[in-house]
Amino acid sequence: MKHLKLFLIFFSTLLFAANSQAKPYFTADSISPTLLTPPTKQDSAESKKEIAEIIELQKNPDPNEIIQAEKEVHYTPETLVLAVDEKMSRERFVHLYNLLDRVAETSQIANDRAKEYWNTKRPYLLDKRVKALVEAHSNPAYPSGHTCGSFTTAHVMGLILPQKRDEFYARAQKIAWHRVIVGMHFPSDVKGGKEMALLVIGGLLQNAEFQQDLAEVKKEF
Repeated sequence: MKHLKLFLIFFSTLLFAANSQAKPYFTADSISPTLLTPPTKQDSAESKKEIAEIIELQKNPDPNEIIQAEKEVHYTPETLVLAVDEKMSRERFVHLYNLLDRVAETSQIANDRAKEYWNTKRPYLLDKRVKALVEAHSNPAYPSGHTCGSFTTAHVMGLILPQKRDEFYARAQKIAWHRVIVGMHFPSDVKGGKEMALLVIGGLLQNAEFQQDLAEVKKEF
């Protein structure tokens, strides 16, 4: 039993290292941030309306939703995939997670570039009435990285398992909306994250290397 535990720890470490070193399918500058709908101006009436919506959401949040949001703070492909089917582990689907790790890295670098370009503040930093209900991030808000990451993963999983497409999208929507409830994002940040996910998936579908890896994954299933 002791040897088994040591092996599992070692194997988990290897998986984490592989995930952190995933090679993106294309560079961040492949997607211009200006292709996104510009974020809501943060001193505008629309911004104040969004602030009021978040404050209302935080008055009586579902404790289970907050617990789930806490688990989603550090997003990985498993955050979405295992929520839909807990049997779809890294151990069983090696090619799948090789693909998803690269997809996640691609979406992250593209989204981070857009964040730097638009450089907007998070709701809890703009208005003290908004509380950070989970571990807080202070980097730029627009577009939402959790939304971009989860919807990009959902789009890819929909290509692999079309019969479960709606389940993946529904889970991505939950992950995205949790970020609003906990004060990390405006609803408009979520909208921007969805737009970025579509741009990323559009780039992936034109990428020969992604198509090759996708074919390998489909064989795995």
